Amino acid sequence: MKNDTIPLSKAVEFWEGKFSAIPCIDWLQIDSHGPFQNSTFLKTNKLDYKAPNWNEIYELFKDEWRQATVVSKPTADFISKDTNLFKLENRECYWQKPVSRLIQIAESCNTKFYQPSRIDLAIDFNTFHNGYLPNTFISDYFLCKIVNKRNSGFTTIGNQSFNLSFDYLRFSKKKSRVSVYLYNKSKELREVKMKNYIVKHWKDNGLDINKDIWRLEFSIHLPKFDFIDLLSGEVEQFNCINLDNKDYLHKIIKILLQRYFTFVYKTNSELKNCKKEVKLFSNITGSYKLNFRDCCQDNGRSDRIFLHKLKDLNNELRRNAKYLAPYGDMITNYYKKSRLL
Repeated sequence: MKNDTIPLSKAVEFWEGKFSAIPCIDWLQIDSHGPFQNSTFLKTNKLDYKAPNWNEIYELFKDEWRQATVVSKPTADFISKDTNLFKLENRECYWQKPVSRLIQIAESCNTKFYQPSRIDLAIDFNTFHNGYLPNTFISDYFLCKIVNKRNSGFTTIGNQSFNLSFDYLRFSKKKSRVSVYLYNKSKELREVKMKNYIVKHWKDNGLDINKDIWRLEFSIHLPKFDFIDLLSGEVEQFNCINLDNKDYLHKIIKILLQRYFTFVYKTNSELKNCKKEVKLFSNITGSYKLNFRDCCQDNGRSDRIFLHKLKDLNNELRRNAKYLAPYGDMITNYYKKSRLL
């Protein structure tokens, strides 16, 4: 990547066209490799406490504004010793080219970008298509009027007075790489923490801030996936750097909507063709399939028993055949990582 200076805070207009929601990146974290050094263009502040599995924590500032936080020098044996995690400050996610800027920040600390570790993509809106209210949508879901095509597990938060009111719905399975959240973002800003830059983002993109604004968010861990255009057969690998392009961001969110947030009206028929899809957003075109690469295999009791045996073998090697011990460590670390142990 070029070392040309990229403005760290410049407003940008996201998402042109008739799509009925406003997109954003709300969480951006990357893995980088190499010995961490103080940034060449940001003030580096080392904190005097540690994080779980990490020995060192840093904050990176431009003037009085924190741009990113970094954890470095991992203590966990399943994390490569030269790994650093860079997380962009939430405020900075709403300015121009957030992915490129975070990679530039990592490179300024003498580390090399390796892969994204977590990305949250979201869309904000007042209502679904044709004024369908999100809290009504949640109620309809619990009344089994509509059904999630993925048969996913869910969690909800709501209130009870004379009627039930729902403000939050999460879809995910325990080992899912993608979690989906639908929640009242306006209420969160009012009751938890006001973020004026998000309100400005809404105003700049034409949302009605006098009404509650809802957020549909896709939280993706280890986002390594391919998406296949089912009409043309073309296969494309996800590239997080391209999220700086609003058209690519638009496309990825549409693919995530098709894969993880598609509902049909409940009918007595078990035939898929007989179930009418619930139209939640306009201008959702194309048909894609999404496949994760390097997916971790499921783990269970037998995996954990085998892992304990591997650890016992490692201890034996350290006593009787020290030259083999590093290879045992490598196998153990790979087994733990590949099975999310």
